[in-house]
Amino acid sequence: MTTAVVTGASGGVGRVLARALLQTGFDVVGIDQNPSPELESLVNYSHLVTDLTDLNALMRTASDLPKDTGLLIHAAALQHLTSAGTGAIDDWLDSFKVNTLAVEVLTAGVRESLTHNPPQAVFCIGSVHEILTSERMAPYSATKAALAGWVRAAAIDLAPAIRVVNLALGATNTNMLEAGLRRSKSPSAALVKLEKRLLPGKLMEPQQVSDLIVQLLKSPLDYLSGTTIRLDGGASSRLSGE
Repeated sequence: MTTAVVTGASGGVGRVLARALLQTGFDVVGIDQNPSPELESLVNYSHLVTDLTDLNALMRTASDLPKDTGLLIHAAALQHLTSAGTGAIDDWLDSFKVNTLAVEVLTAGVRESLTHNPPQAVFCIGSVHEILTSERMAPYSATKAALAGWVRAAAIDLAPAIRVVNLALGATNTNMLEAGLRRSKSPSAALVKLEKRLLPGKLMEPQQVSDLIVQLLKSPLDYLSGTTIRLDGGASSRLSGE
């Protein structure tokens, strides 16, 4: 089995993904701005503490990644609770670096390895905010939309050797979701309202995201390349007034 590189490996989805990939047989390299003692104690796991807003440092990290890298999963994300039209340029720049440009930098750095090592794939953890958003989510929404656009373009430019897929997540039980709910006067009431909009009636768990990716890796990816798979609990299908 080859090496899988996972960004955001200290976060909710990334941490679970790293564990699942280890269990599948991959060696795993996690990249995050924070350490991950839980993962670092595991066999065949190595952790690189890297600030994804520092693209020059990320380029150096990419050049040192294992030559048998066959899978890149971009799970890192930055969610500034910032409104459009406020001139918060640093929030916008950092969001584009982490949410969109980081995967371009890493893909360029391991492109040769991805071409020759299975499963020859890049997965991006996107968001339903690429098409549906709310107040004070402007940089996050715009950069997740840009990420989906990057996936479409990269799938064309890297075909047929490398397959690129985007998973647009809806409400997932992570610290990032909790932070977003704190925009409301009553986060608990906002959570209840949110869960009522979801067809399953509850939040998606990071383990469910991980399980799907593991299953997709067992499937032919050629005809999925360039697509966005929405995992939003039906949120994008329901009228906002219902």
